[in-house]
Amino acid sequence: MRATGKRSLGEIVANGLIITMVVLGTAFFVNLPEATQGEGLMAKLFIGFMGAIITIQVIPALVLLAAMIKGVAKATRRETEQPAAAETSPEVE
Repeated sequence: MRATGKRSLGEIVANGLIITMVVLGTAFFVNLPEATQGEGLMAKLFIGFMGAIITIQVIPALVLLAAMIKGVAKATRRETEQPAAAETSPEVE
């Protein structure tokens, strides 16, 4: 984050998507017909709370998955660049 308080468009979109995922995920879990057959409000609140926890845990998992894929791609790129650089450098005897 920048110290000036201004946010980039990417940060604003990412924050909006996170909030949307949490709200929609919670609403999805609350409105499952099989899960909400309980006695009343407490059953629905419990299912909604669990849905919020599951939805919130998906976000860091996706960020971690993206970071792992990026790291593997960068490592693969480095391995392919190193032999090419060794072939072009003059040998010192």
